[in-house]
Amino acid sequence: MHKTTLYLDEQTRQALRMLAAHEGCTQTHILREAVAQYAKSAAVAGLPPGIGAYRSGQPGLAASTRATVRKAASAGGLRRGR
Repeated sequence: MHKTTLYLDEQTRQALRMLAAHEGCTQTHILREAVAQYAKSAAVAGLPPGIGAYRSGQPGLAASTRATVRKAASAGGLRRGR
């Protein structure tokens, strides 16, 4: 898990507090559930289905791929499609 800071207006903060008390759970739990539900229902324009759904098991893969692409681009190895 990663820590995220969230700023809420007073009315939303009070509603979250009251909802957590009513449900008998933490405010964090409610926020996690709400974000997860929203993420599942939100359509991300331009991305094909499955993007972000798989894990390679290699934690540094994205960073090393970016470095490889940058190196190829600076060496002139990448050409824009026509």
